[in-house]
Amino acid sequence: MSTTTLQRLRLRRPDPADACPDTFVTGGPQLMSADVETSLERERARRAAARDQQSRVMADVLEEAGGPHSRFLHQRQGPAGACTDLDHVAVTPGGVWVIGAWQEPGARIEIAFSHGSAEAERERLLIRGRDKTQLVKGLAAQHEAVAAALAAYDVPVRGLVCFVDAQLPRFCTPTIQGYPVGDPGVVRELLRAPGSVGTGARRAVRKTLAEAFPTL
Repeated sequence: MSTTTLQRLRLRRPDPADACPDTFVTGGPQLMSADVETSLERERARRAAARDQQSRVMADVLEEAGGPHSRFLHQRQGPAGACTDLDHVAVTPGGVWVIGAWQEPGARIEIAFSHGSAEAERERLLIRGRDKTQLVKGLAAQHEAVAAALAAYDVPVRGLVCFVDAQLPRFCTPTIQGYPVGDPGVVRELLRAPGSVGTGARRAVRKTLAEAFPTL
């Protein structure tokens, strides 16, 4: 081998892909997968923080509407095996209200009806024209759980849907599946209505609910 050829071999820089192919073939996808998982985790954390923030805002709105005679529970853990937790519960002189509350700035809220030849008339909750009836199904599950926990008490248990900063019907309070749908003004009227549940009974009911549904 000539001296010139040896010099060329010494000066040739090795290709990293030739030197350690496994690092580039297997390490790349692994690094990408870790980056994706990190991004997803950050997004989940962001959404959870946003939900917590909205829940705190709704709690303040509802407690203001309920006044001094209402006792509240917020963000409670649902019963074992249940697919839903409790958002807001108010124990008032008129009974117990299980409340689904959402902030929807500027959104038009409508109750629509769908008809089908093979099924009965069905109510739908529309927010900005989109079907959000699933929210009411979640409230119904919460209502059922609270009613079961208070089976030993002679107090009415009802459900209520509240929207803040939304466009609701002005001259009536619509209902969906029997639940009133209103703004904080409607909630104020319902929660502050007089009733036969005294102070001691409200305290006992709230304690029972707090034991049945721990804080999240």
